Amino acid sequence: MSSLKKWRRGVVLSGLAASVLAGCETETMVVKPGDVSSCMVGDVKCEQSRLYTCETDGRTGSWSFLQRCAKGCAEDLVTCLDEETVVGCRSGDIRCVRDMLQECVSSGGVSSWKTDGACEEGCNSAGTACRVPTSPEPNPGKCTLGAQKCEGSTVYQCRTDASGTAGWRESEPGALGWTASEPACAPAGGGVLCQEGALHCESSSLYQCVGGEGGTAWSFLESCPQGCSEDGVSCREQGVGACILDAQKCEEGEMYRCEVGADGELGYVKGESCPAGCSENGLSCREVVACTDACSAGTECIDAVRYRTCRDDDGDGCLEWVEQSCGGNERCEGTGCVALPTCVDGCVSGSAQCVGKAVQTCRDADGDGCVEWVDGESCEYGCEGGKCRDTWLPPCTTAVCPKAVTNFKETIRGDTSKSKNVISTYTTCSSFGLTSHPDESGPEDYYAVNLPESGTLIAGIKEVGAKDVDVHILTSLSGDGCVARDDYGTAAHVSAGIRYIVVDTYGSSSNAGTYDLKITFLPDSGKCGLKQSTIHRLGGCSAVQLPAAAKVAQEAHLVTDWDRANLLGSAWPTSKTQYISQHVAHTKEITGGYGSGGEWCPSGEGGCSYGQGSTANQVPDIQEAWYINMYWNSASKPARGTKFLVVNPVNGKAVVASGGWETGPGACTHICGTVYEVHQHLGTSHNRVQAIGILDHQDGVGYGPVECE
Repeated sequence: MSSLKKWRRGVVLSGLAASVLAGCETETMVVKPGDVSSCMVGDVKCEQSRLYTCETDGRTGSWSFLQRCAKGCAEDLVTCLDEETVVGCRSGDIRCVRDMLQECVSSGGVSSWKTDGACEEGCNSAGTACRVPTSPEPNPGKCTLGAQKCEGSTVYQCRTDASGTAGWRESEPGALGWTASEPACAPAGGGVLCQEGALHCESSSLYQCVGGEGGTAWSFLESCPQGCSEDGVSCREQGVGACILDAQKCEEGEMYRCEVGADGELGYVKGESCPAGCSENGLSCREVVACTDACSAGTECIDAVRYRTCRDDDGDGCLEWVEQSCGGNERCEGTGCVALPTCVDGCVSGSAQCVGKAVQTCRDADGDGCVEWVDGESCEYGCEGGKCRDTWLPPCTTAVCPKAVTNFKETIRGDTSKSKNVISTYTTCSSFGLTSHPDESGPEDYYAVNLPESGTLIAGIKEVGAKDVDVHILTSLSGDGCVARDDYGTAAHVSAGIRYIVVDTYGSSSNAGTYDLKITFLPDSGKCGLKQSTIHRLGGCSAVQLPAAAKVAQEAHLVTDWDRANLLGSAWPTSKTQYISQHVAHTKEITGGYGSGGEWCPSGEGGCSYGQGSTANQVPDIQEAWYINMYWNSASKPARGTKFLVVNPVNGKAVVASGGWETGPGACTHICGTVYEVHQHLGTSHNRVQAIGILDHQDGVGYGPVECE
């Protein structure tokens, strides 16, 4: 037994309109008396590829055939598949149905009845408005169309009158299976009308006996698509290989309909042909759509190996382009393929080679059937072995390959004991106060940097486990590529490009071991960019090319303008410690905590006054806190207050120092001297290595600690 189907309410056609929509074919599914839920006027449903609407003949509600659905029923079971079936009304019409006032409303091309509200007194006799009470109508009580009841000896049925108004109306004795008797109604022939729960099949509809007001009655249960079974109490089951009555399908360009044959069995019967074939769902013919030629008959080349022909390739009667390819020994010219001329391969197909910084591949680029070298991409880091290099590091040709360094903020931990010796002598290094070409026969590590512009490159090492390792700056991986070296730190001005830092072991592998390497780069365009300058010195000392790195002395204090105003007046200190504690305390205040040392310069040597300096002038207090001196002669001595940059190569810390106030130290082995506070910030001490240079941008930074990276 199939489940109950769904239908839509509120969309209705009159019997005349339904006949017009469905053509001459009509079909009625009668709703038996007592059916209170299956069919109410205005309902619509779709079953077995057929659409029905519920109408009334004035007494009962019944299903009236509306039209066939060529593609079957939609999932909502109230419309046909793939089409909008409009069962409507005229926009603006008013009617009254089952005590509800309705108006015909159009939306999206669909007209349907929409309920405006309930009529408290029911509908008027014409069914066009709510009823205005005048005199009571017979049996005005509300009821469900088709229901029946017995009161006393009178049998009633709920049906409409000539005006369409539903109500309880007296029935002829015996007409509904009841007969009048005293004191109450009784079933015709005695007994009961039907046994509650019993089933009865008639006219392809299955009914069930249900209890109601005054007794039992037959109520519509469901439709039987294959009709009633022979026992008359159930629907006929669908046989093996059978189909659903009136169902349609399309196969191989032919339509078939499910019909009852002479043997009483259901089966598909061939119908109309489909000129355009079957639809994708296989339920109907494909729609014949008019087409337009997309091109004119002919052939033309697309490129050297492909062409297209204008023809009807899909059989729709219209022309379209069809793409094809020439044969292996042909090429397309003009309107077709022609044989290729004889040629000779210029290389091995699929191979690649480097030409400068570009890659060339071997392939047939001109379509003549032969391969030749064809230019490809240009390589950012150069070409090697027919491929673009993926790093800026040059190919490694030594026993120790350099490691790329891209982050100058990090300190690198290395170990020369795990490396090999390649370079033993650096013949071109610039060295300040050291042996120019020491024996570096121990193993070394190589590091490479790719500098985007010219600037000052500084490298410093701290021996952790190593006994004696030195640091070098090179422009190439060879001994004659060295530009600067030192035991602990070195510096040099270099141009843009790939430069190398080498940590080499002095003497032999017995001095090798672990170390920490710090690399600092100061681009010329940055705030810490340094000038290339020459300082000529006194006492037969050689000239110094700045920027450079070497040993630095620790200098004592100079008298400041604050000391004159608050401590000394116009006098000079009379001892190396007079007022020195007050001077240091003031320095700490103006530097944020930097200040140390317990003596005035020059500690009594040279015959000058304590704290006097070479200019015999007091120094601005902030400049004295960060001052620098060199053993410059008068021609090289800079203007007072000239800004120098002082860097500790080992940790990269930097200070902007003031020069031009003092000359010294007198030792040629020291590049300069710096005051206590400079050493304090950099973490250095007397005789330790510092890198120095004159700032190119004098107005860019103030005196004191500075972040250059």
